[in-house]
Amino acid sequence: MSASRMRLAAAEGDFKTFRSGLPPEVKPAEAKELFNILRGSMNVKEDYEIWEIAPKFDYQTLRENYISESIFRIGQLVENLNTGLVGRIIRRGTNYLICVTEAGQMFKSWIKDLTEYTEVRMDRKMRLPGKPNTLVGTSGAFKYYASMTPGAIGTGKENLQYGGRAYLGYNIKDFINKYRKR
Repeated sequence: MSASRMRLAAAEGDFKTFRSGLPPEVKPAEAKELFNILRGSMNVKEDYEIWEIAPKFDYQTLRENYISESIFRIGQLVENLNTGLVGRIIRRGTNYLICVTEAGQMFKSWIKDLTEYTEVRMDRKMRLPGKPNTLVGTSGAFKYYASMTPGAIGTGKENLQYGGRAYLGYNIKDFINKYRKR
């Protein structure tokens, strides 16, 4: 059974269907515990919408919400579930969206393959004690990687040897112009 169908069964409170999707070696008590954990992590409440949990199984309601513009507005960040591309919506079609990534790559996706993307900003060097911040683009990730780079600016370890320069201290334009073919 697919993971989407199992999430749908958990959202609907259908333990029997959920249990049938698990391997037979899983004990009933463990299955019930997994079922409850999944429902808790999905924030399942009595007034849930199936199209929010498993859009591929309730495409009609997903499309109705799309047409009424309650989801996927122009300028909003979305993520393609198949490719992992994240981009801003620049055009809305009948049942598809055209988006552009920060790098300028344009992609087209069906609405059933997209989810709204929320950026996670974390400025700390460590997420949890002993677990580094590796969220690309955050200042916390920069601090973490800079602390591992000898001579990185902002770490207090600049110019480790006499006369040396920090790795991040070079001006890239000077480097390119110095070796430019004339």
